[in-house]
Amino acid sequence: MRKQNTQMLMHMVTILTQMTEMRSEMIEMRSEMTEMRSEMTASRAEMTEMRSEMTASSAEMTEMRKQNTQMLMHMVTILTQMTEMRVETANGFRAVNRRIALLGKTLIDMTVDIHELQDKVEKIESQPL
Repeated sequence: MRKQNTQMLMHMVTILTQMTEMRSEMIEMRSEMTEMRSEMTASRAEMTEMRSEMTASSAEMTEMRKQNTQMLMHMVTILTQMTEMRVETANGFRAVNRRIALLGKTLIDMTVDIHELQDKVEKIESQPL
């Protein structure tokens, strides 16, 4: 019986040792789980920050698109005005060219008239009185 008691005691010691080891392993696992939870919390915070940054970037891009649209509309307006001014300038140059041509013709006609008058004056002056 002593032998059985000793064996039982040895078996109980073995079981207690195993239980102690299991408790140590469980404590270690709990510590690892706590560490993993902390890492997950940090990752969530990083993801939240990244989402905030992405939202801000998206808002900035939306604002930039609005500004680009406004700039394009302004450029279209300027190009339209430039086209209108080109037409007006071309028409104005045509009118000026016609006036210059008319003035040139008038000047030539007047020069011819002056020469004719000078010739007549010279004839009259060369005649005896």
